[in-house]
Amino acid sequence: MQRFLFELSPLFIGTMCASSLFMACGHVSGQVTLRIVGEERCETATVLPPDNAGVSLAPTDPRWVFAVRVAASLEGGRAGVLTPAKRDHLLRLADLFGLRPFDASLIIAIVQDSVRCGRKALGVTTAERLSLVRPVHAGRADSRSVWMTRIGLCLMLGAVGAFMLARLVQ
Repeated sequence: MQRFLFELSPLFIGTMCASSLFMACGHVSGQVTLRIVGEERCETATVLPPDNAGVSLAPTDPRWVFAVRVAASLEGGRAGVLTPAKRDHLLRLADLFGLRPFDASLIIAIVQDSVRCGRKALGVTTAERLSLVRPVHAGRADSRSVWMTRIGLCLMLGAVGAFMLARLVQ
């Protein structure tokens, strides 16, 4: 069987490495068994706990609020499908929350992974993973809409001041 795969390996150049063909083969009791190399696995990772292990997110934390919105937008049950239109809407919402596009995409992936692995979309595992995402900095939260609100308030205050000054002069 290995010789057969070796002879086929030139056919897979550019699409699959010949060594990965051999890694996909296993020999059990004289029979060759193949397994799908890209098979989806939802196993518990065995990694060291992060520095911020046990950190819980506040209900008002932008990362958690965004994760709640992502979970509400997912379709297809355990498939965890997010349509392109909903994803674009969520990314615009993340910008208003002060999240970077990379962090927003990471939060979407965390919530989707939890759903696809059969866990609660907003369970403890999801919250622990969300705590690994970079928190929103105060300077980043001042997005365009916040600045537009500030400018509008200043203009209104200036108009009221001009009106009061005009009343005093008369």
